[in-house]
Amino acid sequence: MKAIVLSVAVLVCAVGYTQPVITADVLPEVAESFSLTPFDATGFDPGDTGAGVTWNFSDLDASGSVETTVAHDASTIGGHEDFPEANVAWTNDGLTFTFFKSNSSVLENWGSVVNDADLGFISIPYSDGEELLTLPLNFGDTNEDDFDGAFSAGGFDVARTGTTTMHADAYGTLITPAGTLYNVLRVKVVEDYSDEIILLGLSTVYHFEQYYWFLNGNTGPVFQYVYAYVDALGTITEQEVGYYNADVVGIRDIPSLNISVYPNPASDHVMIDLPGMQGTVQVTINDLAGNLVWETSVQTDGNVTVTPGQLPAGQYLLQVEQDGAFGAAWISWQ
Repeated sequence: MKAIVLSVAVLVCAVGYTQPVITADVLPEVAESFSLTPFDATGFDPGDTGAGVTWNFSDLDASGSVETTVAHDASTIGGHEDFPEANVAWTNDGLTFTFFKSNSSVLENWGSVVNDADLGFISIPYSDGEELLTLPLNFGDTNEDDFDGAFSAGGFDVARTGTTTMHADAYGTLITPAGTLYNVLRVKVVEDYSDEIILLGLSTVYHFEQYYWFLNGNTGPVFQYVYAYVDALGTITEQEVGYYNADVVGIRDIPSLNISVYPNPASDHVMIDLPGMQGTVQVTINDLAGNLVWETSVQTDGNVTVTPGQLPAGQYLLQVEQDGAFGAAWISWQ
């Protein structure tokens, strides 16, 4: 696990960032892949929503083997005839393949094929695809989409119907065991659907809350958390899983907007130099756990003084926002 070392004796160099716009470049094309390291996600808190959030997940410990997802040409996978709308198929085990329509405007799920040890080969095609992500992704974007399909399993005909909602609900700084990443956009995807055995009228109900953190220039999510709830005829199963990309190291994607703060270390007030900024700015201070400890809105003509009061001694991330542009600086409080 990498430690974050902060200078407490000199002015800390500041970094700035703007609202990220995530494009289809984060989705794997045919023959591309991405690898994620699992961690124990029991009781995991995915953190705050909003602009300029700091998520500090640096203390996570890997809990299993790295999982690699590979994108294949859909036409090369057995059973692909059931998925005419799909152009790629993803798999992380070579047994289950999920078919997607993947292009510059959408990632749409059209179903999957499963090679089950007990039930054999199962094809689950959708007659109405499931839009998981609409692209490009901007902070605040939302989408809701109904989907349905039909398949046979264990000698029974099954009807699947559901709704998926997507919300790009936050962006900011992500700290993982691999390093600190700026301009990361988080997308929450909620899936609610049911599988009904038509002859018997019995249903299994599914609820999935999925959080994906995306970074431009990186294939696949850099961080992922999923909460799953399944009600199978009254038998409830709940599960939490989480993954991070251990291959993304250090600070990435930092624009040129800079701010300066002084004195640093501070004990009562902080003066912030904001070159070129005029009007109202939002100032927030987060601790190293990513918790918001202080915020204010102030007027500036290029500099401003803020007095957060008696903060506990320690290191903090001070952030300034105006019209979607951000500046940030580490400060030490005594």
